[in-house]
Amino acid sequence: MSCMRKILLLSVILLLFFTINAEITVSNAGIPGNSSREALARLSRDVLSEQPYAVIVLLGTNDALNPNKMVSPEEFEKNLLAIGRTLQQGGVKKVIFITPFPAVESILRKRSPKINLAVPLPMTLDEYLRKYGKAVFSAAKTLDAGVIDSFEFFAANGGAKDEKNSLFRTCSNSKADDGVHLNATGYAKFATFIAPEIRKMVPENCHIVCLGDSITFGVHVKGAGSVEGETYPAQLWRLLNPELASCSRKPTPAKKLTAGNGNLIANNSFEKLDSSRFPAAWKFHRKDKDRATVIGGNGKFIRVCRDSKTPALIRTELFRVTPGRYHWSLRIRGTGIASVSWSFYHPVRHKEVKSGKLSQHWQTYSGEIIVPEKVTQASLSLRIYGNADIKEATLIKKEEVLPTAAENKEVFQRYTELKSSGVSFGFSSPESGAAVTGIRNRKGRQFINFQPDRGIWSIRLKQKNTADKEVPPVTAIACDPEMDDSADSIGRDGENSNDLIIDSSIVKTLGADCVMERRNGNLLFHWKNISVGNEKKALDVTVCVSVTADGGMKFSGSFVNRSKKYTVFYFNCPQISGLGKINGNGNDDFLATPHYLGRLIRNPASGKLLNGSRLFRSNNSGHSMHFDALYSKSGDGLFFGVWDPDQNSKRWDLNSSAVNGFSWVCVNLPDNMKSKSPQKWEIPYPIEVRSFSGDWYDAAQIYRNWAIKQEWCSKGTLVSRRNNDIPAWFLDMTSWLHVSVDNLLQGQREDCEKYFSYFHDHRIGIWLTHWGLDNKRYDFPNPDRFPLTEKDKKVLEMLQRSGYPVSGYIQLTAWTRSMPSFKTSREVEKNLLCNFYGQILSWGGAGFRSESMLAYPGELWQKVLTGFTKCMVHSGFSVAYLDSGNHGGAHLNFTPYCSKASGGGSDYVDNNRRLLCRIREEGRKINPDFCTTTESFWEGNLHCLDAVLCVNSPSAYLEGDRVTAIPLAPVVYNDYALLFATHYGRGDLTGQAMGLISKTAQALLWGIMPGWELPHAMYRFSDPERVRRTSKKRMEAFDAGRKFFVYGKMLRPPEVMGDIPELAIPWGIGWRESFYTVKSPSVISSAFQAPDGNLGIILYNLEDNTRRISIKLDDREYQASDKNFTVVYPAELEFEKRENVLSLIIPAQCPVIIEGRRESI
Repeated sequence: MSCMRKILLLSVILLLFFTINAEITVSNAGIPGNSSREALARLSRDVLSEQPYAVIVLLGTNDALNPNKMVSPEEFEKNLLAIGRTLQQGGVKKVIFITPFPAVESILRKRSPKINLAVPLPMTLDEYLRKYGKAVFSAAKTLDAGVIDSFEFFAANGGAKDEKNSLFRTCSNSKADDGVHLNATGYAKFATFIAPEIRKMVPENCHIVCLGDSITFGVHVKGAGSVEGETYPAQLWRLLNPELASCSRKPTPAKKLTAGNGNLIANNSFEKLDSSRFPAAWKFHRKDKDRATVIGGNGKFIRVCRDSKTPALIRTELFRVTPGRYHWSLRIRGTGIASVSWSFYHPVRHKEVKSGKLSQHWQTYSGEIIVPEKVTQASLSLRIYGNADIKEATLIKKEEVLPTAAENKEVFQRYTELKSSGVSFGFSSPESGAAVTGIRNRKGRQFINFQPDRGIWSIRLKQKNTADKEVPPVTAIACDPEMDDSADSIGRDGENSNDLIIDSSIVKTLGADCVMERRNGNLLFHWKNISVGNEKKALDVTVCVSVTADGGMKFSGSFVNRSKKYTVFYFNCPQISGLGKINGNGNDDFLATPHYLGRLIRNPASGKLLNGSRLFRSNNSGHSMHFDALYSKSGDGLFFGVWDPDQNSKRWDLNSSAVNGFSWVCVNLPDNMKSKSPQKWEIPYPIEVRSFSGDWYDAAQIYRNWAIKQEWCSKGTLVSRRNNDIPAWFLDMTSWLHVSVDNLLQGQREDCEKYFSYFHDHRIGIWLTHWGLDNKRYDFPNPDRFPLTEKDKKVLEMLQRSGYPVSGYIQLTAWTRSMPSFKTSREVEKNLLCNFYGQILSWGGAGFRSESMLAYPGELWQKVLTGFTKCMVHSGFSVAYLDSGNHGGAHLNFTPYCSKASGGGSDYVDNNRRLLCRIREEGRKINPDFCTTTESFWEGNLHCLDAVLCVNSPSAYLEGDRVTAIPLAPVVYNDYALLFATHYGRGDLTGQAMGLISKTAQALLWGIMPGWELPHAMYRFSDPERVRRTSKKRMEAFDAGRKFFVYGKMLRPPEVMGDIPELAIPWGIGWRESFYTVKSPSVISSAFQAPDGNLGIILYNLEDNTRRISIKLDDREYQASDKNFTVVYPAELEFEKRENVLSLIIPAQCPVIIEGRRESI
């Protein structure tokens, strides 16, 4: 072959090689549920880390349609502008926006009632969504970005219709009333539509990131979350690379940030669940990329060289996981300090698993980690202080088997013991963090049978200078109890924040001087001169453990923070981990926690608590009282109490792990976060851990003995408050009907008239909704609802003539910008609630919610709301329902105009109490019988109110027989606080209405006054007669047993004996048709002691047939032997009493009240 022909042939081969290998790579950065705000938060992590040439931005569905994330088109546009600018500044050459998809209107309006509020007829969903499309076009024009109109595509392909050939998922083509997400055909056609446009905007050999929500992610189709299968990014890759696709080539994984001499690929290090290799790419925080190098050769590893004392952050890309128990390992060496964490998505959870000083020789860091339920993706991250080499990271799923106590090795070799009359504690050395390594009661029962994973304290520090943190001026409040307080407008700060977390177990490596001393029988631990970042000798911490008179251990702590750069945000003390397997069997362990009215969690160390670990707030019903209890069936228990009469803001961090057991942490919030250096603070309340014998009821009695002596119980029991503080008419009510102005006049008028007739012999009040303004909304805008409409006047006059007391709605925290009171009030901006970053907090969502700011309960807001209350009373309202009135402890003090505190403290709670009291006082100047209520249950405001609404409590998390409801709050406070109303929804009314029967039965047995009855539920669902009959029996029983339910002290539920089957009950969640499946015995019980000393035994048969049962009455609990027993309800019931056992045939689906009266002398 001639030389020329060889050269020509070689040229052709090379041309073919480079042509075939030329590739436009694509990655899928969609996360289900993401709004524009959330997408903005993760640009650095999920987009810029890949150094793409182009980014396709498809967002807006959640911003427009998700009730929990709705924002106005204006705010949506602002978020898109922020996304576009961040991408352009990060080196992205081409930003391409796609307008939000339309949706199937008939499906959306049917399955999401809140859509009807956001998009009131006659506006169509298309008209509404096009407003968000215009926002996309406007943002694209400002940014000189590309834009593709999705509406053009759908108009040419049949639109958004509920049909079998629709491109959307519908019942006829996917067996799902979806209406938002596309089916496989829809994604394929959409990719075909956009591919030619994308191809015009990008060159060969470039990388594209598809940023979006569940539509980009590709839920419900093959390859979800990837660029393989049927997702639109997968289809787009095939269309942009037809030659490669025709060769069955798979897409090339996205390349991450390069550093030093190579691409940071972790040696194919992670193992998938099927044991095949998964190429997990490492990536660095951008500012650290020049400090890392990939070392080549067979022993490939990553070298991190950090010049300063602040940490370098390295993490893997997100990879797929399923919930379960995993073993992880990592080979590492170096001369610095390493902190290893796992992050899980979604919901977001961060878990530090290892921290300590590195060795110059290779070490294996390893352990076990639980991937929580609902998590689909994970990432491993390391913070490196100094120099380190990293290689051979693995994650392997294990069998779901809990370790035995014998399998757990003792971590801390040295320990110190402190004993009281009731309990002994073991502590590791201060150099090891003074971790609690053992807790034994007087019987020698050990409570720590897992491996403790933390020291006695930890501190989270935030940078004082927040000026460089780019956040919008307004952000939505997160009312969820377990939300991180440091969250800014884009969610959790997360692992890429500049926060520092220091645990006492690693402070020796940070230069701390560690000292322990015994003084007057107490243990004092001192850690001095701890380095904070690159500031040496900046932090001192002291923890004191002392013996209490009742045999417990009291913890107190303080710190001095001299850092110029950081402020202490959380001071976690004490931290107690490794708890569980008290009698050797985790299934015999129970955690009682005051989540809403109370929850009992079996085997809390099994990896889940209330559907995950929680950071609970001190009210908002997340943690409605200041105690928890962990105990075993053997009767050995630990009581965790925080004795805080001032109700300072605080949090409870409750976690569980199959390796580290259950952990209980009190999260203390300093009230001087914005103070100048030095920041000095001491926990202003004692925290006690003591042993006890018994169960959740016994723990509640410990707490009750303290609680009823506090300010919120200072007005005495309800018997003593009757007429003196709470009007008698209010305590004598039977139930409250939930109905709107329009429904009383027309929509449900016939149902209401039937209801009033059916229940005419009971004292019924009206909770009137949708009054004032235009009668279209019950909760927003606020608070200017006057003058009343003609409909309002007509309804109020009608109800007053009929003798029905009326309760009206006030949103106690929201102040809508469009209201005259907002526009005319001086210095209104200074009286709005802010977060740590100075952002004003709004209610979020869309429409009036997004325009409604949270007002600080200072003098200005008190004046506005009391004026509004006076108008209500003059108009004929007898009661004010003060929505969100018990959310005070959820909000921190970053409103300097109204509070001297910054962060924690009790200023917000104190001012909120003044607001509640002032509303009540001003109303009673006009009508002495005026009353106030609020939602949800929290102990701290009981003396400021006449009753507490409990409608949210039944919807709190439940799970079979593992997470069950217990009456912690009623046991502590029933005779001091009137609890009323139980909310039931569509899910409770299905079938034979077992959800409704069970919920209302439980409420009755807990002493909760009936309320929030729905007139249409009595007449329009599958079994309305059963619903009416259930409500009637409940009301009759409540009236008959009022002295027990309203005024009685709740006793231990008596034991019910006999052939009692367990029922699986569909327990509705809110008004939705979804439900928890709850397991319950068919006959449930409770007991009360009335003010006259008489005993009330309350029973309820949930079954639709009679059942023979017996109740054994322990004399120590009920003093039954000196009592005569009679039936209170139903009157015709008969029973037998032999010694202290009552036997009877309980009627079907019926309550029973038996009274035990003292023998007369």
